[in-house]
Amino acid sequence: MAYPINASTYPKAKTYPVGHGYGTRPGEPISIVVHSTEGVVGQSLSSAANYIYTSSAISAHYLIGRQAEIIQFLDPQKYSAWHSGDAISTYVNVNSIGIECLHAKGEDWPAVQKDALAWLLRELSTHYAIPNTLIDTHGQVAIAGPYSRKLDPVPMTWR
Repeated sequence: MAYPINASTYPKAKTYPVGHGYGTRPGEPISIVVHSTEGVVGQSLSSAANYIYTSSAISAHYLIGRQAEIIQFLDPQKYSAWHSGDAISTYVNVNSIGIECLHAKGEDWPAVQKDALAWLLRELSTHYAIPNTLIDTHGQVAIAGPYSRKLDPVPMTWR
């Protein structure tokens, strides 16, 4: 099943200048980092999207809602989102695509959300020739070591 991607509601690069949570990408993305927002339980998709969209300190390429909604903030071909922070070099911002999933500790992971994530991962990995071995979680790739500085996505059965 294909999922629609909303690329028109939160067009970060059309609204804010480079440096407002993102930069230009020097080459093709080579990896993907999966995150979870870890906001408050019951946070709305629009609240999480507005935060990512307006923040000058962070960004993501995509946000996946609990009902499988997919929002695109930045074109991963043109822009690097500021999502990974200090990470293993393969996964730093200029090398990776950042995908946030709307989730808070204590909430479940709806099957439709996981299905939309799996679909988007397949689409991106095929389009950019990113092997499955270069798709990982923020908690796994963040420096100071696996799941010490960053824990997200919390808790998701991975792979």
